[in-house]
Amino acid sequence: MFFDFKKKVRIKYSFVEGCEIPIPKKLTSEHGWDLFSSETVIIPARSVQHVHTGVYVELPEGYNMEVIIRPDISFSNWIGLANGIEVIHSNNKKEITALLINYGLYSYTIKKGDKILQGIVHKIPEVFFIKDEG
Repeated sequence: MFFDFKKKVRIKYSFVEGCEIPIPKKLTSEHGWDLFSSETVIIPARSVQHVHTGVYVELPEGYNMEVIIRPDISFSNWIGLANGIEVIHSNNKKEITALLINYGLYSYTIKKGDKILQGIVHKIPEVFFIKDEG
C-alpha cells in the first residue's frame, strides 16, 4: 500500500517560553519544515555543541519526523549532526534540539533565527516480520 500524499496531516506544536519563530502553515511533499536556532551559539573548531530550536511537536500516532541539517550549513561550513540524523517519534515530549559537530578548522557561529535544520514527516507503515524458513 502506498502513502496517500493528498491526505492532510495535522501536527501540533508549541514553543519554549519566550521563543517565537516562524512556523509554516503547510508543507508540500517535496519540502521539509525549516527549523531555526532559538539562540546564538559558537561551535569551536573540531568540537560538538548542543543547539536549541525552541519548538516542541506532537506527531500523530504512526508518524515520525526525520531531522537533518540544512545543506547550506553543512556543505560550506563543515558542520554536521553528530549522530548523522535525528528521529522524532510520535511519543516525543522534548524540545527539538540538535547536537552539531564542527569538523572545520575554525569556530562557527550560529545566530539566533538562523535556519539550521529541516524536519521531514514520514508515515510509518505497519510492518510484520516473517522468518524465512527456506
